[in-house]
Amino acid sequence: MEELIAALYSEMELTAEEIADVFWLALIRQQSTSDAPARAEIRQRGDDNSRKLGLEKDRCKDKSKSQLPRIGIFSKGSSVTAQALYELGAKPFKVVDPPSIRNPLALARALRPLMRYVPSGIEMLDESATVQRIAEEQLWIPVTHPTLDPWLDLALVIDSSSSMLIWQRTISELQSLLSYCGVFRNVRTWSISVEPRKRAYDSEGNLPQNDEQKVGVIRPGFGKEATQHTPRHPKELIDPNGRRLILVVTDCVSSMWYEQAILNALKLWADHGLMAIVQMLPEWLWTRTALRTASKVQFYGLEPGTVNQQLSAVRPFIPRSSSAKEDAQNIQIPILTLESTFIETWSQMVAGRGNVLAPGFVFNPAFQQSASPKSGSQDFQASAKEKVQNFKVASSPMARQLASLLAASPVINLPVVRLIRETMLPKSQQVHVAEVLLGGLLQPTSQPTLEMKPDDLEYRFQDEEIRRLLLEGTPVPDMVRVLSTYVQRQFGRSLKEFIAELQVYIEGDNEELVERVRPFAQMTAEVLRRRGGSYAEFVQKVEQHFKLDESTGLTDQAEVPDFTESLPDESQGSNNQPQISDSTASPPLLERIQLGLSNFAPTLDSSRRSVISRFGRRVKTKHSLRAFTVQIWHRVDWRIIGTGFFFQPEGKILTCAHVVRDASVEDEVALGVEVRVRFNSEQVSSSRQQEYRARVVETFHQIHNNYFYDDIVVIELIDAPVSLISKQRMARLEPAYHPGKYNSSGNPFRSYGYSSAGQYLTSAYADGEILGPIEGPAEIYLRAHPLELRSDSITRGMSGAAILDMKRDRVVGIITHQLSVQGGALGRGIAFGADAKIVLL
Repeated sequence: MEELIAALYSEMELTAEEIADVFWLALIRQQSTSDAPARAEIRQRGDDNSRKLGLEKDRCKDKSKSQLPRIGIFSKGSSVTAQALYELGAKPFKVVDPPSIRNPLALARALRPLMRYVPSGIEMLDESATVQRIAEEQLWIPVTHPTLDPWLDLALVIDSSSSMLIWQRTISELQSLLSYCGVFRNVRTWSISVEPRKRAYDSEGNLPQNDEQKVGVIRPGFGKEATQHTPRHPKELIDPNGRRLILVVTDCVSSMWYEQAILNALKLWADHGLMAIVQMLPEWLWTRTALRTASKVQFYGLEPGTVNQQLSAVRPFIPRSSSAKEDAQNIQIPILTLESTFIETWSQMVAGRGNVLAPGFVFNPAFQQSASPKSGSQDFQASAKEKVQNFKVASSPMARQLASLLAASPVINLPVVRLIRETMLPKSQQVHVAEVLLGGLLQPTSQPTLEMKPDDLEYRFQDEEIRRLLLEGTPVPDMVRVLSTYVQRQFGRSLKEFIAELQVYIEGDNEELVERVRPFAQMTAEVLRRRGGSYAEFVQKVEQHFKLDESTGLTDQAEVPDFTESLPDESQGSNNQPQISDSTASPPLLERIQLGLSNFAPTLDSSRRSVISRFGRRVKTKHSLRAFTVQIWHRVDWRIIGTGFFFQPEGKILTCAHVVRDASVEDEVALGVEVRVRFNSEQVSSSRQQEYRARVVETFHQIHNNYFYDDIVVIELIDAPVSLISKQRMARLEPAYHPGKYNSSGNPFRSYGYSSAGQYLTSAYADGEILGPIEGPAEIYLRAHPLELRSDSITRGMSGAAILDMKRDRVVGIITHQLSVQGGALGRGIAFGADAKIVLL
């Protein structure tokens, strides 16, 4: 060894470090060559072992059927114990998850307006300029130049609610994109949550003294990483130089968005810097989140880096009750989605381009807390059929298909969802998965936390009745294909082979394991029962073995619940004067969905043609609101925008001008603009076509300060058959108010409308009181005064619904909008409508 070192040193003139590298490389190469026979030996042993396993499998086939086969019928994360999983040989399967962000390059380009460089405060020596100064001026003074850094730091704050579990892949992609796009000087990820004070930070700030009160806290990282850090105060994200951007990534579904603690954190950031919400859900689902209680506005800034609270807001409506004190408590937050158009508009607004309007919301803390879902939610219970109907109306067509196919899967988790998307719904997106998982049909088998892996969380239907109702509307070939694909991926065998082994397993002696497999067997039999044929024998064995009857299992048709409310006696609860309830606002729709709740309004009794109003008294009517009410759908992407109703023969329908604007592809509401109209099951049988085109034939609206007044248009069906149009019932119109002749002030009213793709209910009834006409702006001439309504059950989705005066039994107007919540609690339960006088006179 010494001679070799001496030779390398003298002949090749290598240094000591280079000689050490030579020896190190020689050792590495020697180890790699010596490992080759070992690897070959391992492969040979593996082949021998596989042959042995094959022989053992052949022997197992010869054993009696009393011995149970080892089949993995449960996925990883199933509710069975770990020992049972080991005994059954369960194994998870992986499915490639497509990228959640479809066009990351477009998102990066949309951030270009933020790509500015500013002096960092650090001086760097300019050697050439210093030497030149010394040579020319004989001044030995160094020449320095400030270094330039990107303008903004980024704090990516992730909502730590359990509903964000399904967005982990999207969040990871977004984090990588923002870190490497070169726009921000530094990118750090945080988590935000609301916790009891005794578990939160100790600080000398303005923390409440009550240990039971909650506070908003942040932690570095996201998911399991965040749980390893102590909580921090939200003030830690404030940059005194105003060079930090805070992006809150959330779906706004959690109840924490109604807590004062989270609003305090948002207010703190909005007062001192730049902040925006990155909403994971698309815009048409926002009304199913906490955003439904905020006012949608448009922001613009005249200077780069204007903090949120100093942004100028263009509001569609400013209530009379607003004041400077109340406005000071409001929280102004721009909102983004993972679409390049949203991000580009917002980036230009942050960069100070004054001619750009970016969408956003204004949160009123007082109203946000009063709309919390905690109070009174448990009083509402929805039946299985209601939940399915509600989901079908409120969700997109792709989500409905995904839910129906999931009903045919024995196990429901994210790998199974990806499997169905890959094989049967390749055009589906992650938002459709969110619609299904948060749509009120499914619930997790265990409490979801951000510490667990999303693929380990398993879901089940809230009620097996829901599964059966979904299966009834799913084509049999699709159901069998889903089941076969799952069995092939999970167990590596065909469906018939698996059924044969499953029969042996069910007939085994181990009662405990047989009971565990019972739900799986029932689910498989439920799917195959509709297929019939060679599977009928297996279905019959499952029914006989588990003694299923019509109340528990495989019935031909699911029982249809009767949710027609009984009508109380006239003497009970009736008053001479209507009394308006002072109860808190209804909980947000998606929170009620998660609880499996419904605020199904009192229904119309078809036999007695009467309703029970909110005021506790029976009011008879000859009108059937559902009979003449239709849905207004978007012309292109097939989602519900609002409501309309027949009022004249020849297929003429009244609706709102702003509904037509949102439902068409045109920028203006003009004659000839087309939308889609969908009939309900009372107007046309399910076997006939239900959607038809309609176009604007008459307009009455006018726009002032970006707000619609006299918000009524007439649309006419284009391609609907005459036989269908002639059967439709018409609303009987009268003016709501006309001096000396008509006056609906103080009368109870009822409306019936559909969701704007965010409304939870299949068909939403609203009851309330017509307060009377109000004055409009003095700058414009209105055909009729707007109507002021009081009702706790009107939602944004009811724009275009008829206002039925229950006392006069006439439709006297059309619902146009809700009162903005800028006025705090004073604005709760107030909506506005357009007088039918606009059309009649």
